[in-house]
Amino acid sequence: MIFLGAGASAPFNMPTSTELTQKLDDLLSDGYPDLLEKISTNLENRGREHHYENILKLLYVVTNSTLVPRNDWTQSFPKDYGVKGDYSNIIDKMSDIIYDDLTSPLNRNSNKFLTHEKIEKIFNLTYDMLIGVPLLHNRTDQIFTTNYDPSLEFWCQKRNVPYLDGTYQQENPDFRIYKDNSTFLKDISRAFFTESERDELRVVLVPIIRLHGSLLRYTSPSGDIFKFNRLKDELAYPDLYKDFEQKPELVLPGMEHLAQRGHWDAFNRSYEDNLRGDCLFIGYSFNHDEINDRIKYNLDNKDITRLGVFAPEPEENLARLFENENIPDGIVRIKGKFGSKKGMDEFIDKWWSTTFSSRDIFYDAVTEWLRRKNQIFSRPYSVLDIQKRGVISLSSSKSSDKVAVDPQRASIGDTVKVYSDSHTAGEVVQIYFDFVRSESLLSEGIAGNDGVSEQIVTIPLTEIGTHYFLVKDLATGLVERANIQII
Repeated sequence: MIFLGAGASAPFNMPTSTELTQKLDDLLSDGYPDLLEKISTNLENRGREHHYENILKLLYVVTNSTLVPRNDWTQSFPKDYGVKGDYSNIIDKMSDIIYDDLTSPLNRNSNKFLTHEKIEKIFNLTYDMLIGVPLLHNRTDQIFTTNYDPSLEFWCQKRNVPYLDGTYQQENPDFRIYKDNSTFLKDISRAFFTESERDELRVVLVPIIRLHGSLLRYTSPSGDIFKFNRLKDELAYPDLYKDFEQKPELVLPGMEHLAQRGHWDAFNRSYEDNLRGDCLFIGYSFNHDEINDRIKYNLDNKDITRLGVFAPEPEENLARLFENENIPDGIVRIKGKFGSKKGMDEFIDKWWSTTFSSRDIFYDAVTEWLRRKNQIFSRPYSVLDIQKRGVISLSSSKSSDKVAVDPQRASIGDTVKVYSDSHTAGEVVQIYFDFVRSESLLSEGIAGNDGVSEQIVTIPLTEIGTHYFLVKDLATGLVERANIQII
């Protein structure tokens, strides 16, 4: 399992926790200097870091104490320090700052905007090494993150890597709708195969589980949750945004308890269930008690076989995790900044040493990943010997004007209509995906009196790129083909 904290997004010009803490301090010092002093004193007395997340948690408990669990460490603050009132204005201003700062690298009008050249260099020293190299060997991990920015999804799109994020396509290609979180997690479980199956099927997807939401995630008045394919743009969506919440659906610091309720709870339980084996935490501050408690519990129960902490000062992060108590032996400390050459060299030496005998070999693997990435995900079932299996390959059937697909672009789990004509009236028409074989059969129906077949099929688990519907008329044995672009 890979867990990405704020430090994993720092290479993409995202604000650091130090910068956000200073901005929150400035907000409080302007209008509430006495409150800021009490917050600082409370954190110091508790041995907790003066960190924007902890500050927001204390503001949240003063404003919404009934919504915070009674045993939470923040609950005694209002009474002990004589603090009361509604500080939702500060919380709202800070959430606006977080949104603006996190979107600025992706906004062409910002001086922090990441050009194509800049983002390629960042990708080379971040996700290409973290995810690309394992994908080269047909392996991937579930990725959990509390980050809000979409840099990971952007990498997947740039590298043509198929990923699962719990959304499915709408008629309007500019946005997608979220599935129920439990359904999404079932999709992820079906995306993982045995090692031999992965080697044979070439089915490797990157599951992205955002525990606290995304900048692209918005709620409609009916309660449906949508993901926009680009950042909020009033000019691009003038009518659409009138019907949506003004801010993305995020679990902000102080609201972590919400991650254990309602539709977020499935993600929380999935994190607990998947925290086993090799677990690598990158740029994570360990400021969330619920997440920390599960790490310590699973370590005690030997569910975690190897724990890695990748941060500029791993000892400081571990001190927060274990609350300055004894730190267990065997934790892999990777000292450095994620995305820096020095930090990534340390990452190779400490985390990949059992797989790659030298840095040079690892960097060769990165080069090979970039060279082969399109090949890896453009040919489904690329290692199968089609002839031995008696399967009709794509080369044996030609594109046909007798088959139409609507829409012509779709994603895994989407439904599409497949129209075909010139069939034998009243006979069975079968629709296959990529190959005519039993395991690729999607649907079968009966041709009408006019020889027309219209069937609705669901896009199966596959890779991004061009795929094919093969429509077979059982009466004649003829097979016609139509393209479908998987996005």
